[in-house]
Amino acid sequence: MLQRKSILRVKILSALIACVLSACTDLSAVREWSGTSLEATQFNEVVATYADTPERVAFYDKDQASFWETQAKTRRAQAKALELQLSLVGDYMEALHVLSADGVTDYTQGCSVLLTPAGMTGHYPG
Repeated sequence: MLQRKSILRVKILSALIACVLSACTDLSAVREWSGTSLEATQFNEVVATYADTPERVAFYDKDQASFWETQAKTRRAQAKALELQLSLVGDYMEALHVLSADGVTDYTQGCSVLLTPAGMTGHYPG
């Protein structure tokens, strides 16, 4: 019985030490990664190029004009969704960047930015 109590104490103490050590995590790598990812979401020209390519190709490929018109229509619709995804990822990375700061931070600003684009998609009931 005494051995079981000591094993239980060791397990509880180990769990407490693990909790204390996990609270002291260095978030500088998370902050650096989110900052870099936030910069990467600024490339809206990739979406514009994706959407405009069928129109440029149709100029040179007159034989398949109807195919390129269909592609252009489809890609314009996809471009709107891609821009929204870039916006959502950018807002998420901005919030992650703010939340991983070393100093005291106003978390309401970092989290409230996530609610606007999410509300636009209809996935957030707010």
